[in-house]
Amino acid sequence: MDSETADRMMAAPWFYEFDLPDGRRTGTYLPEAVRGIHSTRLSMLLDTLDRHRDVVPAAPSVLDLACHEGWFAHHLAARGARVLGLDASGEHIERARLMAQVYGHSDVCFERRDVTRIEPHELGVFDVVLVLGLLYHVENPVGLLRIAHAHTRGVCVLETQVAPGLTGTVDWGSHLYPKAIVGSFAVIDETDQIAEGNPEANIVPISLVPSVETLVLVMQLVGFQRVEVLTPPPGAYEQLAHGKRVMVAGWVDGS
Repeated sequence: MDSETADRMMAAPWFYEFDLPDGRRTGTYLPEAVRGIHSTRLSMLLDTLDRHRDVVPAAPSVLDLACHEGWFAHHLAARGARVLGLDASGEHIERARLMAQVYGHSDVCFERRDVTRIEPHELGVFDVVLVLGLLYHVENPVGLLRIAHAHTRGVCVLETQVAPGLTGTVDWGSHLYPKAIVGSFAVIDETDQIAEGNPEANIVPISLVPSVETLVLVMQLVGFQRVEVLTPPPGAYEQLAHGKRVMVAGWVDGS
């Protein structure tokens, strides 16, 4: 990495803190109290992959849906993974590609795509599919889970904000035929974040946030044979530690 490129990278605020080869670290515009979410996610992701080496090879193929600046992709590439990262933001993709040059990661590829519009099986299948910080920013989370499942050969690791669960029954056409409520989706309006140009917001105003029960059930219904809600490590980021966000692994048949 030449000094001019390094200086330019250090001058710009980033979403993630990247450790550069020259020993410096990029600045981030995230508040300090929030930054721990990334290290907690990474720790939980790597622990899950390492615990399942019988299913996930040491150098897996990885599909990173909504890869952002490629922080997780580059961490996995440093461990030998081959990664395809997709994101709707052109700026995110440019930064992810720049980091690929800086790190010399030749087995990563980043493309600008709206991941909610990918056809099932369009990209093939991958040992690992990542859906980190995305599910609660889409208006069709069930469709996104179908896309993730269709591209998963081994495990899909997903992290999301979750909403409080709703229980009880709904009269299903008549009071004679009640149906049990298994969790719920909360409707979030992201109009103001979109108007402000928040790069982490949805690209449409409507976002549906699942409860934990809903997330597990829907992952099972779209085809994941086993769904594991992962346990946060000691010192985890507060939202993950207190169950306001969850990280979940969904395994396909034979895994």
